[in-house]
Amino acid sequence: MARDLEQETRNKALVLEAFDALFNRRDFEAAAKYFSPTYIQHSAGIAPGRDGLFSLVRGLTRRYESSLAVAEGDYVMVHGRFSGGGRPTRIVVDILRIVDGSARHFRNDTEGRNSLRRPDRGVRPGVDGPGARHRNRRLDVKNAIARMQMLATGALMSTLSNTIDRPDALSAREVCSHLAA
Repeated sequence: MARDLEQETRNKALVLEAFDALFNRRDFEAAAKYFSPTYIQHSAGIAPGRDGLFSLVRGLTRRYESSLAVAEGDYVMVHGRFSGGGRPTRIVVDILRIVDGSARHFRNDTEGRNSLRRPDRGVRPGVDGPGARHRNRRLDVKNAIARMQMLATGALMSTLSNTIDRPDALSAREVCSHLAA
């Protein structure tokens, strides 16, 4: 199955323009063109659908800066940061699936969410206390990267499983080379 590099480039441009329209210019009419009416938000802290995302953004006064955008097939992964609004800068990784020229699915992970820390467990010796914020931030970044890798692998596996019954399906060797890359 050959990659369509031109389509992947268009998908990256679409996502970067969508983020600029929504998060920086706050142009909800323009952003509506980039986010499908059947948009699915997979982030627990954001209300469902396109309206949930737009409602969240209406309450923000932050700017978005992208530092890296990567596309493969229908998926675009963007690494960037939200800054301003009197709050700490948040480093984010977003994965969007582009279907029929608009974002249909959205997953993200943010530095600063420590999935290892549970409020019901109290202080942990050697983990909490002096220097814990710095150590926990490093853990957060490592966890975010690991979760994004799992999501990307899941997306690849989903794509591969959708092609398995097709005559042009990838061989086992091609699947392994994709996973090893």
